[in-house]
Amino acid sequence: MTGNKRQSIISSVAVVTGFSVATRLIAFLFKVFVSRELGAEAVGVYQMALSVYFMALTVAASGIPTVLSRKIAEDEKYGGGRTPSYVTSAFLITVCSSLAVMAVLYPVATFLPSAFPDERVLPLVTIMLPALISTSVYNVVRSWFWGRKSFIAFSFTETLEEILRIAFTLVFSLGIIRGLSPVKGLSIGFLISDVICALVLVAFFFIRGGRPGKPAYPGSLLRPSLPLTATRIFGGAVGAFTALIIPLMLVRNGMSNAEASATFGRVTGMAMPLLMAPTMLTGALAVVLIPEIATLSKSENDALSARIDGSINFSVIISSLFIILYVPLGKEISVFVFNDVFSGEYLSNAALLLYPIGLNQITASVLNSMGYEKKSFVHYAIGAALLLVCLIVLPGYIGIYAVAAGSGLCFAVSSAMNLFLINKKANVFRTPGKTLLSLLFVFPAVALAFLLKNILLSRIPLFFVIAISGGIPVLLYAACIVAFRIVDVSRFYQRLNGKFSKKRDTK
Repeated sequence: MTGNKRQSIISSVAVVTGFSVATRLIAFLFKVFVSRELGAEAVGVYQMALSVYFMALTVAASGIPTVLSRKIAEDEKYGGGRTPSYVTSAFLITVCSSLAVMAVLYPVATFLPSAFPDERVLPLVTIMLPALISTSVYNVVRSWFWGRKSFIAFSFTETLEEILRIAFTLVFSLGIIRGLSPVKGLSIGFLISDVICALVLVAFFFIRGGRPGKPAYPGSLLRPSLPLTATRIFGGAVGAFTALIIPLMLVRNGMSNAEASATFGRVTGMAMPLLMAPTMLTGALAVVLIPEIATLSKSENDALSARIDGSINFSVIISSLFIILYVPLGKEISVFVFNDVFSGEYLSNAALLLYPIGLNQITASVLNSMGYEKKSFVHYAIGAALLLVCLIVLPGYIGIYAVAAGSGLCFAVSSAMNLFLINKKANVFRTPGKTLLSLLFVFPAVALAFLLKNILLSRIPLFFVIAISGGIPVLLYAACIVAFRIVDVSRFYQRLNGKFSKKRDTK
């Protein structure tokens, strides 16, 4: 990989990461506000409705955006002549499939109000369903920016969506409109913000030179997108099944409907947003990898292997940094943020999930970029089947922790199969010693965090306990990563010196 190419990838990852961090931080702070203002029960009901909506969205040709971005990246390498046709076909496919899904789900949501233990869930779904069309349009336009490697525009649109969603949710959910319940307000705010964001994005598409064209043969997008759509349908179905079965099982084991909704809300609306925080960093890398890998030819195997190997190490390091925080300090972090103990205990106990989650995110993106969508789907389907078994069997033994146990098994199995296939196609395990060292350094860092917490907890305010007990071990871990050259920072110094030299020369 040339220096310029590596610099381009680093810059792209930095752009996507910056916007992703800002977006997730805004969303996270808003979830904190909503959790405190509306309570865990309302959050749990809304999360159940969202799980059904996202399942519907996955059915509506959700694999199209990823395939579209890859097709555009490949086409741009040769002038971009077919890009308008691809975009038009993607619009037609996703909008038509969204209308079909709505035609099926509206009667179902109307006539099956008792499918969930809380009768408020499906009426909220009917409010959200029109957003399928606007989200489909939004995703196609974002994929146009993605395939063209316009990562600033691609990332900014996600931040804009979050800002609009927060603004409209505040208007509708906090009692400003008389007679509107908070959970219904959350759903209305979700719908309106989604529609407005899609309209803004379409206008931006035309401003930046985008244009429609004669539709391409639908099969060129549909065939490779079907495994991705199937994968996401599995994911959406599992999410909806989880939202249905876990509260039911909790009720069966002695909780009231309200307690079951609140427990589900604590896990999905409090613990899980914290647990998924590292994915905004690994996800940024995955976004950049898809068009980058798609443009590599088979003769560039060394460059391909280097990028994949570096991405896997990056995922392990990022997961390790958050594990150092979450295992010893999960309860304290959740108490400080949400004023809730149970979600923090859940976060600590489930923190090791970060490794398989991060690896699955990177390896699945790599396989999709290499054109192995079917293999990626099969691997995920096997993992998802194991998750479903856990959700059915384990709640009677470990309650809500069945979600963590099943998710860990699902992602671990699918990641292992992804890695095996990737290594067959491109030798990626070039630096196993570095990966092992980055894992070993986690143990003393976690032990130090526990020690500092126990010393400081009763002596200083909670914020400073978290900052000191978490900050010092994280910094020491990062120092070890650099000192043992697991991450080579010498290239960054060379680039900085080169930039300063150029500035001096121009002066």
